[in-house]
Amino acid sequence: MLRAPPPGKALAEVGAAVRDALRFPLSGQSLETLVPRGGRVTIVVEPPGLPIPSAPRDPRQIALAATVAELERIGVPLERQTLLVA
Repeated sequence: MLRAPPPGKALAEVGAAVRDALRFPLSGQSLETLVPRGGRVTIVVEPPGLPIPSAPRDPRQIALAATVAELERIGVPLERQTLLVA
């Protein structure tokens, strides 16, 4: 039987981790180079009813808020952002 590894060290700042990942990805281009200023973006999120295994608190709301703020910072206004819960 294969078992998942134990959870790693928890992130102290989920929002900061999301911002850093969008600005400085481990591979590929940053969000700022991929999304044109004034463009339209769809953000796909899991339904909040789905639990995240071994997460003491659900970090998705903080991550989503950081993503929306980062998109606004690079020139994608809130009205051009669509949330798709799937």
